[in-house]
Amino acid sequence: MRVLLGIVAICLIGLITFSFAGALHPAGDSFAVVRIPMIVALLLVALFGARGWAFRGIIVVCAVLLADRALLASGQDVSDPDVVIYQKNLLYLDYDHSDLLQDILASGARVITLQEVSADHDDLLDALKDTHPHQFMCRGVFLGGVAVLSTDPIVKRDCYDRSRLAVAEISVQDSDVRMRAVSVHLYWPWPKTQARALDRTLPDLEGLEAMPTILGGDFNMVPWGHALDRVADAFDVVRVGHVERTYEVFGWPLTIDHVLAGPNAMGSIDVRDRMGSDHFGIIGRVVFNAP
Repeated sequence: MRVLLGIVAICLIGLITFSFAGALHPAGDSFAVVRIPMIVALLLVALFGARGWAFRGIIVVCAVLLADRALLASGQDVSDPDVVIYQKNLLYLDYDHSDLLQDILASGARVITLQEVSADHDDLLDALKDTHPHQFMCRGVFLGGVAVLSTDPIVKRDCYDRSRLAVAEISVQDSDVRMRAVSVHLYWPWPKTQARALDRTLPDLEGLEAMPTILGGDFNMVPWGHALDRVADAFDVVRVGHVERTYEVFGWPLTIDHVLAGPNAMGSIDVRDRMGSDHFGIIGRVVFNAP
């Protein structure tokens, strides 16, 4: 039994190590999604099968890795944000949107980013026109499209990656400030085409004018995945808020929906109920030019 546990431990150590290699091969990001359960499994193997220095070494390594994730879990409170964003993957299926509508309105969001937007959501978009009259949709062919809704005029708009990124430039009313708002819906990671889609799309984004930018989206990637870093680098933004589940697979929590902002931004998030969707929503409160 101890030999078997030793083999399992070696395999887990190899896979955990490979989960940091997303920059070398996109499969690394796939294993990054399950890095935490692999670390927990390795701890259990160490408790039941390892002895002496092997036991102590595995415990120390696992503790360091878990501590690194714990640092991500601490958010920064923002009481007076420059912008509030409501981020939501709607789920392309039809359902009652009344609770979601009230939650969006109560949030005071200036910007709304939506994914999996289909004709079934026309009633929701119409109901939001009073408060968010400036609406930009990129209609995709897979699981609906992505959209940016704003209280302020949208003066420039573009769709990227076969309408899976909606990029809108917003003219903030009563000021000469422009802000970029982006709705993102990435593909699933390897063996799906997340990495190839980013290879195809990110070069088109490198020439965008620098300005305060906020992104909301279903990235299908955890905060520590390389794909998220690639998007953040392309837009000169960072992920804001603590780590909390935004999706569940057979009850296992995953953080795959995010709010990013920059440059020099900080923020906090409040995760909302699913309200008919399969994703939890996010209210993000962001401050630009943070110290």
